Amino acid sequence: MRKSSIHIEAGKVGEFFHNSRETPTANSIFSQTDNYCNLTAKEALNLYQKELKKRAELYTQRTGQKLQKKAITLLSSIVNLKENSTREDLQNVVKLLEQKLNTKVIQFAIHEDEGHIDENTGENKINYHAHILFMGLDNNGKSVRKKLTKNLLRELQTDVAKVLKMERGSREKKTRRLDTYDYKQHKKLEAQNTKELNKKIAELTKENEALKQKNNELKKENETLKISVKDLKKDISNLRTKMIQANQNQEQTFTREDYATLSKIKQQLNAKNIQEIAKKLEDYEQIINNRIKKQLTQKLQENSKGIFTQTISTQTALNIVNNTCNVTNTKTIKKIFAELREAKGVKKELEQVKKELEQVAKDLKVKEIEAYENESVAKYYYNELEKQKEITREKEYLIQQLNKQLNKQKEQEQVQEVDINNADVDNDEFEIGR
Repeated sequence: MRKSSIHIEAGKVGEFFHNSRETPTANSIFSQTDNYCNLTAKEALNLYQKELKKRAELYTQRTGQKLQKKAITLLSSIVNLKENSTREDLQNVVKLLEQKLNTKVIQFAIHEDEGHIDENTGENKINYHAHILFMGLDNNGKSVRKKLTKNLLRELQTDVAKVLKMERGSREKKTRRLDTYDYKQHKKLEAQNTKELNKKIAELTKENEALKQKNNELKKENETLKISVKDLKKDISNLRTKMIQANQNQEQTFTREDYATLSKIKQQLNAKNIQEIAKKLEDYEQIINNRIKKQLTQKLQENSKGIFTQTISTQTALNIVNNTCNVTNTKTIKKIFAELREAKGVKKELEQVKKELEQVAKDLKVKEIEAYENESVAKYYYNELEKQKEITREKEYLIQQLNKQLNKQKEQEQVQEVDINNADVDNDEFEIGR
């Protein structure tokens, strides 16, 4: 909302041309259609000279001196108007000045072609105002300027506001009236500052949004780190449990120094060095697992030592079968029976081996060979078990072949009526009579 204001200063005759727009002015940027001026520059200048001559004579009569050249004989006032102010409103202000200051108004004009364009909205901001040029010598040839005391100017501001039906300007705030050029420059600078301020606000808003987003990301990252720290502590606890179990199943695989190393890793753990500690823990866990594997492998090898050394090879079994194919005397038969008994003993040994291997397999399961990635060790003993099973099958096949050979030999002896004396054969294996 515009406020009323009147500003008075020394005037110049050149303002007659400015007010009537008879000379070009850079301040006029809008349409001049709604402008108003009561006199042309020439008419105003003639009236001014006439009034000046008359008032100068009155001054000389009163003082006995000629009017000094530096005397202020023309005053100029600028009056703020509102958008719907009329010529009648301005004429009422003119009458007020003439009565209040006892002087003569020469020219007055309304300008609606000055102002500025809002650079942000592109809207025309019209500076509605009026110019009033009046005599600097009153009707008695006295100086008007000397009458313009602070009290009179305050009264004049109040009276003008009442005449124009506008809100009076501030009483407390000391303001300086800008001329048209300064006003335009001020508005231009104000628009530029506003534009820069809006740009800065936009940049700060964007930066603020980026910071908010970054803050949210950091919050999420912080939550993730909290979870990761918690998980690592759980991994450390699980690794300690694994070490304790290994010591229970084996002979002091891990010492106090090993536990101290794990505790040191846990103490160093925090959100800032989580990646570094995770790598340390991974490396240390690998060392722990390798030691557990090594100890398990050694123990398994010790437990299985000698299990397979007493078994006969497949080639030996085949030699027995080949030898029995050409039986021709009693000594050979006795030798065959001896080899059969040995083969039966081997079978029992194989059964014992089988039980021991089953026990080994149970031990492997109890000690969680798979949990410590000792699959290769388990496979090794599994393969050995399969080999022994194969040997057992070969021995059984040998026994069958030997029995067939013995039966065949018996038939041959009956046909040839061979009397075999002193053939003492165990009753649970073979019985040969005369």
